[in-house]
Amino acid sequence: MLRNALNVGCLIVNTILRNTVSRSAENYRWAKQKGFCVRCFKERAMVGQVRCASCSEKDAAEYAILKVTPGYKKRKAESDRRVREKRRNAGLCVRCGQRPAQEGRVVCLECKIANARIQKKRNNEIPRHERPNYGLCYVCGELVKPGFRLCEKHYAQLTTMRASFSASPTEKMLEDRARKRRATMLAFQEGRCEY
Repeated sequence: MLRNALNVGCLIVNTILRNTVSRSAENYRWAKQKGFCVRCFKERAMVGQVRCASCSEKDAAEYAILKVTPGYKKRKAESDRRVREKRRNAGLCVRCGQRPAQEGRVVCLECKIANARIQKKRNNEIPRHERPNYGLCYVCGELVKPGFRLCEKHYAQLTTMRASFSASPTEKMLEDRARKRRATMLAFQEGRCEY
């Protein structure tokens, strides 16, 4: 009797979850179609985006915290592998997941063409470590400033960076910054932060 009650309870919970997920998908499609933010459903989404500016900032802050959590890279790689495997089994392109894969391949024609363009661009570029030998900027590949390994733009950036490093803050200031950062992250994780 108890086992039957548990099975019925599990069935009810699964049905509720399934309905919630389908309702969430419907809400997402509705907001996207009407041009509203798909996260808060209150403000208009930014042009070419599905979220408003404030929700995009919140997502960026949450993602920044998520990226530094232990084991994130491993979980992300495993999740990506499962998605690719699921797409491969369904006969879809493992890259975009929208179109069927070409016969005997795992990607669709559009993704294959896009990947070929990227590879062609990479193959035509001189590798970074060889750029100075050809008189090109190590960073961007433009012509170098005479007598240097960088172009004018990157040389100016480097000199301003060096100047800021020489005028570095004191140990106490660095400790204060780190303490504030830790307090903000802790507040965010506990849900007390305004993000």
